[in-house]
Formats: sequence, structure tokens, C-alpha cells
Amino acid sequence: MAEFHFIDDPQTLEIIQEILDLAGPNFSPPYDGTSQPADAEERNRDVLVQYQTPGGGEFSGAAEPAGSPDMGTVINTLLMILSPFISAYGLILPILGIIRGILEILCCLMNPFCVIPAVIRLFVKWLPPFISIFPPFAGAVIIASTIKLIIAIVFYIMTEIVPTIQLIIKNVEKIVDGFFSVPRSEAAIDAGKTKLRAIVTDLKNRIGLLGVLKPILEIIFLILALVAGFPCAGGTVSDCSRPDITGVSTDFSCDEPDSPVECPAVLETSTPIKGRALLTPAFFGDSIPFFSYLALPIDAAGLRVPEIVPFMQSLNEQLNAQLDEAIDEALPYGGNNISAHFLLKITGPRGPFLERSAPIVRIFGTAMQVIDPLLLTMTGLVDYEVVPNFPMLIARNVVGVACHPDVKVVIAQLNARVGDLEQSALDKNPEIRPIESLYNEMVDDMGDLNNTLSGFVEDVATNDPDPDFNTEIAGIQKVQDDMIELLTNFSEDMKERMNALVSRSSDRINSDFDVDKRLVRAGGEDKAIVTITPKDFGGSKTGKNLPSGVDISVDIFTDFGVLANQQRTNSTGDVTAELTSTFPGVATLTAKVNQEFISTFSGTSEETKEIQVRFVADSTLPKRRLVTKTGVNSKASTATSSEREPGGK
Repeated sequence: MAEFHFIDDPQTLEIIQEILDLAGPNFSPPYDGTSQPADAEERNRDVLVQYQTPGGGEFSGAAEPAGSPDMGTVINTLLMILSPFISAYGLILPILGIIRGILEILCCLMNPFCVIPAVIRLFVKWLPPFISIFPPFAGAVIIASTIKLIIAIVFYIMTEIVPTIQLIIKNVEKIVDGFFSVPRSEAAIDAGKTKLRAIVTDLKNRIGLLGVLKPILEIIFLILALVAGFPCAGGTVSDCSRPDITGVSTDFSCDEPDSPVECPAVLETSTPIKGRALLTPAFFGDSIPFFSYLALPIDAAGLRVPEIVPFMQSLNEQLNAQLDEAIDEALPYGGNNISAHFLLKITGPRGPFLERSAPIVRIFGTAMQVIDPLLLTMTGLVDYEVVPNFPMLIARNVVGVACHPDVKVVIAQLNARVGDLEQSALDKNPEIRPIESLYNEMVDDMGDLNNTLSGFVEDVATNDPDPDFNTEIAGIQKVQDDMIELLTNFSEDMKERMNALVSRSSDRINSDFDVDKRLVRAGGEDKAIVTITPKDFGGSKTGKNLPSGVDISVDIFTDFGVLANQQRTNSTGDVTAELTSTFPGVATLTAKVNQEFISTFSGTSEETKEIQVRFVADSTLPKRRLVTKTGVNSKASTATSSEREPGGK
């Protein structure tokens, strides 16, 4: 049971112990058995008031012990450190909007050849981490840290209320004793009443710490209500009531869709023009190449060939009427590049062993004329497919870069991975939306109870006992119980909401999964330590410094051996387990965080991460022994010996 230096009532001490149990081992109480309060260095180390930010950054209080009588100064220093970050975050968001607008322009207007791979690299390499700072995802760690901070303050107030109110009751009883003492001491009674008012004022100041978070919560929830969106996705936002923190007046409607991916249907690789065709030689010109080939579709798919005519190169059509000999831009003479807008992939009778892609130079109805001298061996019935040459189509401004298959795959994969970016953090996590209003209601209720407490104390400070202030003492005790009940229910509600948050905030790609060694002795004595570190989309550890009663779901699976002693280290957020085996064999390990397998993501594909651990008999492991060097005194062998494999020279 808890100890306290002036409280000896077992029931009251039991209440204090229940509060400490509720707060859990992560919380540093403001007192111990002999002193109150604890020093500021303990407060600065309190994990519940350490604030994580997107990208893995962390802030903590920095109050000087000499000037820190209570938790208020630590919270204040934390908020002072945190406020520039919150302000910068509000500044970053409009900049992100500008960058997003630029990306949309890139998806519609591209022409320099060298920019095409750079833009593809932008989508594949740089855009995924860039999205991780968007509010819908960065908001998760902000929310979690805010809830932890709320819980820390609530626990602090709870641990202050009972001892302070018990001190008030004790002083009321002393005042009563002073009234009925013989002889009656007016000076002692006045001093007691003055002290009583001072204690109530001190308690009011400590409870007033709850109000410090009100404006911070308002700013945080304004940020969490903002959306990000994915460039070139053409999405819309159904909720037009989201706040505009920029204050810019505009006629733009949030119902208006963003710039969509404009890609002609005929260029969609999901519905290619392909089928069977007759490949025959055809005269082309008097210079190299002397002849070409005609692909004549013989099935219904060939009827779609005219659809690509508007996207063919037109420069030769403009010049041929003025020249004696027809020219072709599809395959420049003496060059090794292809500048045609479309290629024809032809597969001969021998299948993929005989396959060529030739540039299409002209189209006559449904007949496609192509150039490639090596097609001579493929004449006859062949399989064909019209393949858009996207680098040329993009470089010549025929289509936007968002039509490129690689870019489209990345966009689709990112959308599948990160979900709807048109939703704010509050939309993605509906259980956190009421937190601000619930907190404000709780603070208002605590203020009402505090006023009731002040009323009872003022009755004691201005009146004589009638009889013995029993009514006032009972009222003060009830205020204490009501405060504890209010704060207990609120903290439990916050824990439930945080559990719901952490159950979704971990990212299956960013979460770490590894073992300390891949080769282990069988027999059960040796073991491999499996470590999983759940992280969110921005790389912050979601299992780190969680309040008591909040945990994250991690499951580890193996098809060989035995897993045991799984536990989470709260200070690091790492979940570890031991893998052992009695018999030799190979174990394949996988792991889930919040019911999703930890995976690897290349930018275009995703697959479940697997780790193999091999258990071998001790006799099969390499044996090492100490071999004394020639001419060295055996007494000094420890310092000069070398390790060699058995049989080594």
C-alpha cells in the first residue's frame, strides 16, 4: 500500500495506491513515502510527457530542478519547445499544397527528354517519403503524443488531489480543535484559516494546469482536420467544412475535383490492341531501309488500329508533299534510337524465342507498316500487339507523364498502401474527433467541482464550527471522490481511444523485423532473438512510451522451432521473442503488426517479409581452437595465440 508522510487512514492510502496503479509504472508520482514533490529531473524523464513528432523526433521537458516545484513548469517548458514545431507545421502545409500543385502540372506538361526519367524517379523514389509528412499520416503520432500528454496531466492532478484535500480536511479538524481548546487561541485559528485558503488556492492553481492544453488542442485539431490528397488523382472532398487556417478568400469550391490523370483510352496498357495478323514484305524507298513490312490484322482487334492514328508522328506527312522521296522519323538513319510513337511487338510461330518490336511508320486503314530488316524470317501469320512508345509520346507533349505505365503503377501502389489521402486524420480516426470537446468538458467540470470545494473551505474560513464543520468536511470529501471519479473515467476513455488509434497507426512497410543471428545451435540452449519494432508511415515508433493499459498487437509466426518470452520494452517500443529448437532444421519467420504482415515494398510491388533461421547440430558447427605460435612461451600464449579452423595450416 502507498505511504504518505501525514496520511495514516488506510482507506485514503488505498485510494492513493489505486490511482498510482491506474497511472502505471510509466508515470512518476509527485511524491513518495517521505517527500513531496519529486524533483524536476524525474519529471523531465517522465515518458508520458515526452512528445514524439513525425520522422522520429522527440521533445521533452527541460525545467530546472531548482525552479520546478511541480509538474506545471515541466509542462510549460515542453509546450515552449513544442510551439515552434506546431507553428512551423502550420507554415509547411501551404507549401505542401504548392508542391502538390507543381506535381500536378508535371503530370500534364512535360517535354524535355531528360526530364522523363527524373519525373518517374520523383514518383518512385521521392514521393512516398514526401507523403509521410502529410497530416493524415503525420497526425497519428501527434494524436498519440497529445493523448499521452493529456493522460500525464490527468494522472498528475489525480495524484495531487487526494493528498491536498486530505490536508485541507486535516487543517479543518485542527481549526475545530482550536475552537474548542482551553484556552481558545484566536491567533492559531486565524493562522489555520489563512493556511486553509492558501492550500485551496494552491490546489486551484494545480488543477488550472488542465487549462493550459486548451489552446494547444485547438491548434492541433485544426491541423488534424486538414487533408492532403494525391497529385493527379482527380479526387474530391465531400466535407467542405474543413477549416482554412490560411484565411485566404477564394471562390474555389472544395467540391471541384483535382486535376485528373488525362490518358487516352487507346494508350491504356490494360486494354492493348493485339491479335493475329499476316506479316508481308512491302517496298519502302530507294535508300536504306529499302523495304518494310505490312502487318495486316485478320481479327476483330485490328478494327481498333485507326484509334492510334491521331497520336502518330505527323511531321513526315507535312514534308512528304514537298520532297521527291518519302522520309521517316520513326527510325532515324544511322541512329540507334527509336522515335516512333508506337511499336509493333511481333511474335512468330516459335513463340517468345522469335519476338521483335518494330517501329510503326504508317497506317493504311487497319494495315500497319513497320521497319525492321530482321522481320524477314517472321513473315506469315504472327501474333501482334501495338505498344505505345511513352518516352516519345511524353517528350513531344502528346500525353502527360502520368500516362507512363511505371508512374501509373506507383500511383496505384501508393494509393493502395496509404489509403484515401482526401480524408483528414480526424476522418481516418473517428474515435479521436471528440477528444477536444471531451477534454474541454472535463476541464469545465473540474472547475465547477473546484468552485464547490472553495465554497466549503470559505464556509470554514468565515464561520465558527456548527457543529464541528461536519457538513463541510463531508462536502469536501465528496468533492474529492467526484474529482477522482471524473478524472478516472476520463483517463480510461482516453486509453480506449489511444488503443483504437495504435491498432491502426502502424505501417506494415516501415515496421522493422529482424533476428540477431541466422545460425543457431539446436538442442534448446542456444536461441535467436526476434525483434519487431512497430512504426507508423512517417517512421515514428508506435509502441514506444505507451501509457499503462495501452498496447499494440504484434504476432510472430514460425513453421519450425518454438517461440517464447514475447514482450514489449516500453522505453524503446521493441517487441522481442526467443526462438529455440530441439532439432536441426530451418525456421521461416513472419510477423504481423495490427493484423497485417510486415512487408517489403520496392515502389512497385509488395511482398510479405520472411526471415530464415537455420538450426544445426553442435557437431556441424565450425570448431575453433587456440594454436600456440612456434617459438612462443606457452605461459604467454593467451596474448599471442591465434584462432584456426581444425585442419588449418
